[in-house]
Amino acid sequence: RDMGDDTQALHYYERTTEADPQYYRAYHQIGLIHLRQGRMDIAERIFHKTVELKPDYYPAYCGLGKCELARASYTEAIEYFDKV
Repeated sequence: RDMGDDTQALHYYERTTEADPQYYRAYHQIGLIHLRQGRMDIAERIFHKTVELKPDYYPAYCGLGKCELARASYTEAIEYFDKV
């Protein structure tokens, strides 16, 4: 995937959350972009925001699990994946 595409998408999704701060799907997409780019701390924070807005939005738990896998925190990763 082209980093330029991610940059453009990130801008779009951030503007979306500014217009509608409750739109959890946009936050999830922001988290996925940061995850893909290796920015685990930012991705994790955004996935937590997604879950805060929509506790039963299971794709965000997958994102949190992937963040933990990237850190080799397997027990924590399993806890997130078990929620799915």
